[in-house]
Amino acid sequence: MGSNSELPGPEALMDALPGPVLLLDLASHSLQVWNARAEEVYGPLEAGGATCCALIGTESPPCREGQGACPLAAAGARGVPAEAVLPPGEGAASGAVRIRGVPIRDVSGAVRWLAELHEEAGEGHPEELEGGDARYRLFFEEGPLGMAITQPDKAWEYVNQGLCTMLGYSEHELRAMTWAELTHPEDLPADLEQFERIFQGEIDGYELEKRFLCKDGSALPIRMLVRCERGADGAPWRFLALIEDISEQREAEQQLRESELRYRTLFEQIPDAVFIFDRQGLREANSGAVELFGCTSKEELLTCHPADLSPATQPDGSDSRALAEQRIGETFRQGAHRFEWLHRRRDTGAEFTVEVTLNRLDLQGEAVIQAVVRDITERKRMENELRSALSLNRAVQDSIANGILVVDREGQVITTNAQFAEMWGIPEDFLAIGDDDRLLDYVLKHLKDPDGFLGSVKAIYDDPHAVSQDWIEFKDGRVFERFSQPLVLDGEPRGRVWSFLDITERKLAEDRMAYMAYHDLLTGLPNRRGLQEALQEGLQRGRGSGERLGVIFLDLEDFKDINDNLGHSWGDSLLIAVAERLRTLVQSQDTVARFGGDEFAILMEGLAEPEQGTALAERVIEHLTRPFEIGGQRLSVNTSLGISLFPEDGETGEDLLAKADAAMYRAKEEGRNTYRFFTRELSVQGQSRLVWKQQLRDALDSDQLVLYYQPQVVLGEGTLVGLEALVRWQHPYEGLLGPNRFIPLAEESGLIVPLGEWVLREACHQGAAWLAEGREFGRIAVNIGADHIKRGNLPQRVAEILAETGLAGQRLEVEITEASLLDRPQECAEQLHALHALGLRITIDDFGTGYSSLAYLKAFPIDRIKIDKGFVADLPDDANDAALVRAIIALGKALGLVVLGEGVETEAQRRFLQGEGCELGQGFLWARPGPKPRTPRAGATRRRRHAPARG
Repeated sequence: MGSNSELPGPEALMDALPGPVLLLDLASHSLQVWNARAEEVYGPLEAGGATCCALIGTESPPCREGQGACPLAAAGARGVPAEAVLPPGEGAASGAVRIRGVPIRDVSGAVRWLAELHEEAGEGHPEELEGGDARYRLFFEEGPLGMAITQPDKAWEYVNQGLCTMLGYSEHELRAMTWAELTHPEDLPADLEQFERIFQGEIDGYELEKRFLCKDGSALPIRMLVRCERGADGAPWRFLALIEDISEQREAEQQLRESELRYRTLFEQIPDAVFIFDRQGLREANSGAVELFGCTSKEELLTCHPADLSPATQPDGSDSRALAEQRIGETFRQGAHRFEWLHRRRDTGAEFTVEVTLNRLDLQGEAVIQAVVRDITERKRMENELRSALSLNRAVQDSIANGILVVDREGQVITTNAQFAEMWGIPEDFLAIGDDDRLLDYVLKHLKDPDGFLGSVKAIYDDPHAVSQDWIEFKDGRVFERFSQPLVLDGEPRGRVWSFLDITERKLAEDRMAYMAYHDLLTGLPNRRGLQEALQEGLQRGRGSGERLGVIFLDLEDFKDINDNLGHSWGDSLLIAVAERLRTLVQSQDTVARFGGDEFAILMEGLAEPEQGTALAERVIEHLTRPFEIGGQRLSVNTSLGISLFPEDGETGEDLLAKADAAMYRAKEEGRNTYRFFTRELSVQGQSRLVWKQQLRDALDSDQLVLYYQPQVVLGEGTLVGLEALVRWQHPYEGLLGPNRFIPLAEESGLIVPLGEWVLREACHQGAAWLAEGREFGRIAVNIGADHIKRGNLPQRVAEILAETGLAGQRLEVEITEASLLDRPQECAEQLHALHALGLRITIDDFGTGYSSLAYLKAFPIDRIKIDKGFVADLPDDANDAALVRAIIALGKALGLVVLGEGVETEAQRRFLQGEGCELGQGFLWARPGPKPRTPRAGATRRRRHAPARG
């Protein structure tokens, strides 16, 4: 069987037919496909060859040139079947030939081919189905179309399997129905109208699209070709119907219509001008294009060439038509093009600048170009305004430390200053392009968190009025502070200004300060605050896991002696060494902290049993009691440890620390180098210490502290030369407390410095008040401890207090212990000289209890020395004390220092001191400390040689 490969055909079915079957192209009326029987009858056939008439060889075929078209072809073109009988010819066929033509449609629904079924013409009537019709039954049944024969009363006479399959009925069910019953009620009138026209003799057939009702209740769209066969009297005898399922075609058409509607809606609603044009010119344009170019109608616009909508030349001098053709050609070749263009309105002739985006598209196999034209006149005007405004500030921008970036609303870079490019390391060509997106891509490679940066930038751009300030980190460790605010012109945001400041050094300093806030700078261990934070986090983990936590609190028993005797540098080295040993004893999840001074704490996490705390405590004692090598010497310390457990001893970090502290003090009481667990009996004692510390803090803020004053007199005359200020605590429940009750607490809790400043300020206020009343008191002496010296700002604080109170420096005296002088002697000497320069006198308190070194007496600006009351108490009876006191007085006089005897209570003690050359005295012999000592008015003299002690 011959065929043309481009044309589909039921070759197998055609070969099964006994007679010749040929398929002709209606356009050329040429042969395309045939079956084997056709070549047996007509000989070798050739595609595109002779027509059926030529094959048969008839002398007067109906389609002979000049005698009208072939009736079969004409019927087939209309989509209806037809037949013709050709007379005998000289060809392969010797008798008359009956040709039946069946039209065949292509996939688009158009009739393209005609199937001719050839048979010898007999005497039979065409209405008989026997004979020749039976030979085509197989093709009739298995064909792709539904086929049926109906009676004039609309009853089915015959249906093929194709139609049964379409409608879901069996042949028996269909034959029991009429085609009118199966037709959708809405489509029936049109069908009946055509049917009636056949009965009236107006037509012999018709083509109609309608809907059949399927067995499942659905409506099937079909295309139906109906042909009427008439009897001898011309009346309709039967009807042949060919039914084609067009549901897929209808669905495709509906989808196409919806797609076209969506495209058309989008096309028209785009605010920009949109064109579609091919190589011949414009094909389509939206209403936005008509409006933009000032045309009266779309038809007017579509007659224009792009150059007709432009001035003759572009701003760069290029010919508009030539340049337009060039860019259109480039787009057809390359697929896309984007550029700026100068256009002109058709109605007013006004010129305006646009941004043109060209994209090549494939439209039903044809290459076209879609052009989107956006009017950027306003954008250009704003850019010019921005550039004009920013040009005035350019010099200022380049002179500041911040990097400045200015962009418009479209994200295009308007300007930057020199610092911006330098800070970000951006190449000049990136900035010259002016594309903010490219800048983003470049900088993201260098950022520590690019996703976070992009998210924050998007949030800022989403709100044109947003103002933001944050900071960004780079992979190389740099940190920039970023500030962004809208660029407002005429009250509207027209862009955005970004400012960047390199704050790397500041962030490092802040990080360092944050580290210092939570760490001890000497040992590098967490400090009190760091320990409290670790405790809080550990307790959260412990509550979640149900595991036990432990706190060990410890201090060094002999640390103060080492500090006092060897100096703070030795003490600091010892603390560092202790910290290093403690680090080696704990596990990775544990925390070692320096709580303050010589106190340390250990947080133990994940304890299965309390005995694990015992084991660690024993290791700590064992390692800390081993000698330390410090400065070439072996130093030994003792320690006491207290242990508290979570959840047994408390739920908070404060509870655990307080109870570990109480347990440590119990260990101190029971001996050195030992440890104790917290017990309930320690609770009251531990809480008491905490309560006292808190109450002392409250006392500083609530005027519970008072100053008592004890006179200092000339031994021989009893004349007042000064007063020593002594602090007392008027406790709300305990009454008046002496310094021995709370000074240790102040030193332990870090309150000694604010307490000392309170005493100094209060004494100066009182001295100024007495002088204002005309009362003479000489000088007021205030005790200064080692902690004040360590601060390094004692002269500054004294000067501030003197200025605040109005008291002259010559009216103030500071008393310092020998131990304080030996602690950092260089720093101490500098501060004492500064105090001396303010007019203050310097007195060594408790002289004789320390080193009594001639070296420091010579090095420091000392005015007086006070003999400790411990040496005065047994005078004159104790020979050793008497000898020591004589030596102290002689030493002081040799150095030109004033000597004062402290704690004088008897006349015998006074006479001894006076007889040895001591000039001044202080003690109960003259007066006990009191809040309001009797001070003489200016010019008065008070002589009390043998005054008795007063209560």
